[in-house]
Amino acid sequence: HIIYLNGTVHEMMRAAEADIRKDLPAFRADALLGANIDVFHRNPAHQRGLLATLTQTFTSNLKLGGRSFRIIANPIRDEAGRHVGTVVEWADRTEEVQTEEEV
Repeated sequence: HIIYLNGTVHEMMRAAEADIRKDLPAFRADALLGANIDVFHRNPAHQRGLLATLTQTFTSNLKLGGRSFRIIANPIRDEAGRHVGTVVEWADRTEEVQTEEEV
């Protein structure tokens, strides 16, 4: 579940909401806080398995509704080494990717 969402990412998601809904019709930027991360995935079981076994930084580029995003995920572990969560950084690279494709 999403337990924190900074203002910059929230605004980015609001701006991208209409586009994201093309691929994920139930997506609502204002409902992200407290939501399960499954809202971002067509195959939630695969993503849950990936996050549960994450041992180092994971970087991925993905397309949602015609937008290009980069995510960087890092596992959070307690003192005993148990996985307790994941921190994910999102960046909307749509304009940058469009420029790269034009060049």
